Amino acid sequence: MSMNKGPKESGTTLKKRQEEDAEKMREKNRLAVEKRQKEEEEKARLARGGK
Repeated sequence: MSMNKGPKESGTTLKKRQEEDAEKMREKNRLAVEKRQKEEEEKARLARGGK
């Protein structure tokens, strides 16, 4: 019985970890996009203000 339970449990854990990793990647990508947008806005603002 314990032989049967092992693989199934680790499979579930693996799936959960993959989902968590995917969630972290989405969050990181979102933050990176926001940061890039802020930098672009800052550059545009400086370009307008500098002239």
